Amino acid sequence: MAYFVPRLQPPRSRFPQDGTAREMAALQRHSDDLRQVAAAKTAAAVRPMLDGEGSWGSVIVDVKHGQEVQVLVDDDSLRHADPRFRQDLLTIPPLILRPHPAVNAGLSSQAHQDLKHGH
Repeated sequence: MAYFVPRLQPPRSRFPQDGTAREMAALQRHSDDLRQVAAAKTAAAVRPMLDGEGSWGSVIVDVKHGQEVQVLVDDDSLRHADPRFRQDLLTIPPLILRPHPAVNAGLSSQAHQDLKHGH
């Protein structure tokens, strides 16, 4: 698996506090789209991030091939609604992940391997 963070940069640092009705409606559609991506288990996490400059949107995406995340970025409804939103695609190097909860539930190592490989 490959992990990526599409980072959505808003048009200005005070967004969404000073968002217009049109921008907020587009943001709501974007959020609804991301809920579907999360439900499809492509997005591991979705959340706005705060830093000293303002906020930006982040999604941790778990895909087999980088092309899959590029389609997600290219199809972003918020960017289509307002091209002032910019999307950067960050690649996450191999992650160290916590063990699957099944390991702690006493499953055999073979069952754990099957879960790990999607069987």
